[in-house]
Amino acid sequence: MALTEEDIVLLVARTRRAEREEEAQRRAQEEAAGAGGDDAGGRDRDIAATERSKHMSLLHDKTIAERAIHPWPNSSIRIPKDIVNLARHGVQIPLIWLTVEGLLDTSGQHRKFVTVPPTPKVQEYLAAAYEKDRFLPRGAFSQALQAFIALWNAVGPQAPAGTASQASLLEDMHLAILSHAVDEHWPIWRAYAKKVLDWVFEERAPGEGIGLNIAEIDQRLVAEAERECKYPPGRAIDFTNSDNTMVGKLLRAEGSEVARVGAEIDQLHRAATFGNIGTGDTSASAVPPSGPRADRAPRGILPSAGPSSWQRRDYDRGPQPFQRAPPSYPSRDGGAWPQRAYRAERDYYPARTPQFCTSCLEMESARAGARTATTVPAAATAGVMPPSTFAPAPTQSNATPSVQSVFSSFRRSSLQAPAFAHALEQLPASFRARLAHVVPGVNNGFSMGELAMPSRTILAPQHFSKEQAPLITAWKDKALEDGFAVGPFSGREIEDSVGPFACVPLTVVHTPATETKAEKNRVCFNASWPTNVESGSIGIRSINDELKEEEWECEWLLINEVKLLLSQARSTACAMGFDLADAYQQLPNAPWQRRRFVFAVDGEFFVWIVGMFGIATMSALFGQLCDVLCWWVERCFPSVRARHFADDHLVLHDGTVPCPSTEEVYAEVARFGWKVHATKHFSWSRRFVLLGFDWDMDAQTVALTEEKRSKYLRKLSAILSRTAVRYKEISSVAGTLIHVRSKAPLPQPGHPDPAAAELRDWLKFLKTPVLVRSFRPPTASFPHLVYSDASNLGCGVVIDGKAQGWELPGMIDHEEVDIGVMEAWALQLALEACISMGAGDCVVRFQVDNLGVVYAFRKGRSRSRWTNSCLRRVAEVAIAANITMSMAYVASADNLADAPSRGDCSRFAPLNLVLAAPWQEFMGAATH
Repeated sequence: MALTEEDIVLLVARTRRAEREEEAQRRAQEEAAGAGGDDAGGRDRDIAATERSKHMSLLHDKTIAERAIHPWPNSSIRIPKDIVNLARHGVQIPLIWLTVEGLLDTSGQHRKFVTVPPTPKVQEYLAAAYEKDRFLPRGAFSQALQAFIALWNAVGPQAPAGTASQASLLEDMHLAILSHAVDEHWPIWRAYAKKVLDWVFEERAPGEGIGLNIAEIDQRLVAEAERECKYPPGRAIDFTNSDNTMVGKLLRAEGSEVARVGAEIDQLHRAATFGNIGTGDTSASAVPPSGPRADRAPRGILPSAGPSSWQRRDYDRGPQPFQRAPPSYPSRDGGAWPQRAYRAERDYYPARTPQFCTSCLEMESARAGARTATTVPAAATAGVMPPSTFAPAPTQSNATPSVQSVFSSFRRSSLQAPAFAHALEQLPASFRARLAHVVPGVNNGFSMGELAMPSRTILAPQHFSKEQAPLITAWKDKALEDGFAVGPFSGREIEDSVGPFACVPLTVVHTPATETKAEKNRVCFNASWPTNVESGSIGIRSINDELKEEEWECEWLLINEVKLLLSQARSTACAMGFDLADAYQQLPNAPWQRRRFVFAVDGEFFVWIVGMFGIATMSALFGQLCDVLCWWVERCFPSVRARHFADDHLVLHDGTVPCPSTEEVYAEVARFGWKVHATKHFSWSRRFVLLGFDWDMDAQTVALTEEKRSKYLRKLSAILSRTAVRYKEISSVAGTLIHVRSKAPLPQPGHPDPAAAELRDWLKFLKTPVLVRSFRPPTASFPHLVYSDASNLGCGVVIDGKAQGWELPGMIDHEEVDIGVMEAWALQLALEACISMGAGDCVVRFQVDNLGVVYAFRKGRSRSRWTNSCLRRVAEVAIAANITMSMAYVASADNLADAPSRGDCSRFAPLNLVLAAPWQEFMGAATH
């Protein structure tokens, strides 16, 4: 048969496509062999991989279709490639990732990028995501399941001729569920659908089928789903309550009643979709400007003689918030604020719960008042703060809420979501994205991170003595009175309503009395129980162990920054400060995680509904809200700089205009619903106590207060009087001494001393009559910018047009080494390099493109053992040379050390320095 012209064109196209695919496979194999299998891409790929650019064609080939997979035809949304790769490897996809919300998260802001085959960490992450599928409402679940069908249609096996395709079987399953699942019974059918998907993805031999016809409803699985949801048998097809649903009401409505019922359904639907609507529309665009300065120009302008050293600009992103202490030099990039990387693992948005079905909405509407915030305290209860200019929310009822609402929607907090929404609207777009969780968190509760829910109830042992029991009871009563906890409930009530729960043990921390203060007994949660040793037998990891990999960041005022701020301020500058009362307990926590926040007192169970002191991620969550407050205060008063250290806030006025009154500053604080501590605050002054030190701006000195000296001496004496101490106590002492050392460091020993001898040296030092030190920075500056960088292949440093690289092939593959550790090593090399070039008694400016290192340096610590080790060494070297390190973030494209870190120093003259390798300690440990 003769070929037509069209047949010839198609044949040629298929031939070319086959050739291209064969060539692509060959190149992929070559690149995998050359790059050690590293398919992460980006700038750390093997340089040889760039040779493929010589064979890339940009000409349009009409025979090639788009390779992206879309959840529905003609959709503008694509299914992310890592999810597609998971599906290709037969890994079950969490449906929450296939919701529109999950698919639109292309930036990875709320979901980690996952790799195949899944590592143990990825498997843990997947398990946490599967848990969220248990709460998806009907609409989101159905949409996500249809997206999965589209995905499976693209990646699943081709069906033999004459048989139904895999995707069509899944579609039949979906339609069968939808035809049975009324809203009233949705929790049962959702559990059923998940059980079917578990069958689909169970381990079995290639080509082996499953013992279940997924296209038809399996009654045995329906019965299992009913039991799992605590319903009696037959509930999935029991329609005796259908008249009581909102749809039933709408069916019976007549005349004007139709519009009323319809409006109620729409309102409840909005509440189910966006959370509590009692506080009004909290979208940034819907919040009107509020407060005395919302519509006026800023009060006063800074001196116009060129860019102020206070101002921090980014010409690509516009004005940046949260200004930090300025460097003592005109930065190359204007001191641009580092743009934070998106945090992929964040679970910021409220879980959708079974109460969002139509029949339950009516029940929940009766409790709508129980979800709104308490009023912002008036001036009488908050020192000199006037009431917020935002309308106060309805007062919270004192009645104990139902168990179901406590674990699904109940919120109690004075924080004002509209104020945060309005403030965030003023931020650059990149920062609004990074802090997008703040308004939903204030409205609905903040997630602590990825927490697994228990599969069985776990009761914690008592971590307090019998004599301390009255303290625990009194604390519990006060927590209930203050609205931090709700209860009491019985264990059976909680289990029957929401399922198994895990208790957090309580402990008492005793602080002895001092000359000026009475003894204090603080009740705390032990979020680090169970220990790693105990967790296997108990069946659940501790909250902090599960959250230890979370890397949420916030701004954090440190001693060195206080020194820089005050040392560079004018002679007319002054400061005020305040603590936020209750701190973490002003934040609502996420109701869907509260099965991990139950505690027991006297045989009764209570639920903690606000931020919990002792949880690893709590300081960063709280700190991010304080970041917003500090930035807002700076916006309202351009002549001030606001910083925070936990709940301690410093406001420095350094301008030519009069400073705002304390009442004006506190009015802006109250706008957000924050409560200022009744006694812990000070007004405008040039001498004040902050972070345990007495600061004198006139004398440019800082001194340890007598109260803190006595406290530290008691702590050291208690440690030295005992033959054995716990790690926690040593950590506390170490934190204390680091705090003091930043002001008046001891001489550096040539080698590590025994711990007891070092503590005795500190005891002697703290008895020095006068502990005062000047905080004037060095007047000289190292004349060159110092660039450091690391890649998968090594480290690099560039100074004054000269470069040096250190090749570290395979180092990144070690279990405890990641790019953050290697970036810290590069920073240490950069510091030692500039010292080798004569730096000393000066300020040195470092340019780094890794935000983790920038933040770890500013905080003085990291969660990585080897990064911490390196940071300690960096601090010792800098102190010994009297170098003040000024760290600035630069984009990777602007980091001159990028190429040297990958072995390419061809653009630079050589440094030829012989430096001690920072990784020697790690290599020594790795060989043992």
